[in-house]
Amino acid sequence: MAAKKKTAKTKNKRGTGKTTTAGQLTLKDQAEMKKRATHNEAIRKKELRDKIDASRLLNQIEKRTEELVALSEEVKKARNTAQSPDKIHITIQKAYARASIINKAVDTHFKLLAKRLPDLKSIEVTDEDGNNIFSAFADAVKQNDS
Repeated sequence: MAAKKKTAKTKNKRGTGKTTTAGQLTLKDQAEMKKRATHNEAIRKKELRDKIDASRLLNQIEKRTEELVALSEEVKKARNTAQSPDKIHITIQKAYARASIINKAVDTHFKLLAKRLPDLKSIEVTDEDGNNIFSAFADAVKQNDS
């Protein structure tokens, strides 16, 4: 006489009263696990996209600040050369116009970055010496206007 295979009957983890054989999940539980896994995967993908976007925005901000430093150096160089005051004034006007465009771009990048990163009280862009880039440029322009 062949022995009958014994299976342990247990309640599923939800406690709904439905019994399954040991180690098996109901179709409802399997679907729920798949849905949860898909949801978690979507969250990880979104976090990765946000991280990449934030990194790209930080690179663009860094590039723009380097442009501002270059403009500041250009203004200083123009003031120190033996050019006519009109040429110096034109150079400064062009640099100021370009700086205002860069400033607007940086502000836009910061707003986009705020959506990707946690909120901060303030963000200050500084050079290697710890000086504020925007105020350094404004000071360079003010010195020439005097």
